[in-house]
Amino acid sequence: MKKILIEYNENEHQAFLKAINSAQGKVQTFINELQEIGSFTIETGDLSNLIIGDGETAANAIESNITHDLNRAGIRSKGILKAAIKEDLESYYSIRNEKRPLSINNEQLDYLVLKDGIISINDDKVKDLKEKFCIYITTEKGKQLFDIQSEIVKKVNEFLELANPNYINKMNVGGNLFGWNPENKQVSKNLLGYDRLAAE
Repeated sequence: MKKILIEYNENEHQAFLKAINSAQGKVQTFINELQEIGSFTIETGDLSNLIIGDGETAANAIESNITHDLNRAGIRSKGILKAAIKEDLESYYSIRNEKRPLSINNEQLDYLVLKDGIISINDDKVKDLKEKFCIYITTEKGKQLFDIQSEIVKKVNEFLELANPNYINKMNVGGNLFGWNPENKQVSKNLLGYDRLAAE
């Protein structure tokens, strides 16, 4: 059967889009700060470790980049290498500890892309984002269950409209109206004081 949409939560969808846009700006500001360190480099796949993890991936890249640059320049002094690495790592951890956007999670980062130091939103993923906030029925039996549940809800609401609201306010609707037999897995009807419930 053709799948049937039974719910789309637009409010949650829009809130998530807003969170992604907010994350983009915060991550870009953070990356801009880190790029003041000449040896700092980062790839899209490393954003999670940088922002949510321990940050060691970028730290290792800084050490590797400095080592490579000094070797290429013909500088073999271990003292110079050690001092250069120490200086940049201290700057890196200082910025990370002070400026890292702690409110961002991996789900938001999954929609961000980093290229040439610019953080952008993955448009292809955002196009499919709506599906995340949709609930579908895809089977005939599922449709039957949905229809029966809808009818039950309708009848329960009719019951509540007839009953005296002073009593209803004190009820645990599910617990008072229905019982449950775990042996045969059947719902039973709890007998109530119907005339009392109906009293004006």
